Amino acid sequence: MFSTKIAAVGDFDSVFMFQSMGVQVYAVEESTKGREHFSQILKQGFEIVFLTERLGEKWSDIIQEVSTKRKPTVVLIPDQKGSTGFALDRIRNVVKKAVGADILKEKRET
Repeated sequence: MFSTKIAAVGDFDSVFMFQSMGVQVYAVEESTKGREHFSQILKQGFEIVFLTERLGEKWSDIIQEVSTKRKPTVVLIPDQKGSTGFALDRIRNVVKKAVGADILKEKRET
């Protein structure tokens, strides 16, 4: 198992598989109570927290606040319905800010 403390947060179907890898799994919903639970999870000393993109979009203010700290690292993952594009957009914005250009933009066929 891991020596790093890792959590996975999202709907049950999307995060349950992480349990078999020794990751602490938290099945939460897109409710106020789920948001509060996520905030509490972030304070439990995890180094990495996997979070489904759909919840990440809803709770982007929390993710933004956490991103200024050293730990935990929040990694956005697709859920059972697939990617929403939110994680790629966040990566694109960080790279654009660092490089000064959108080097990850999609190439369009002409």
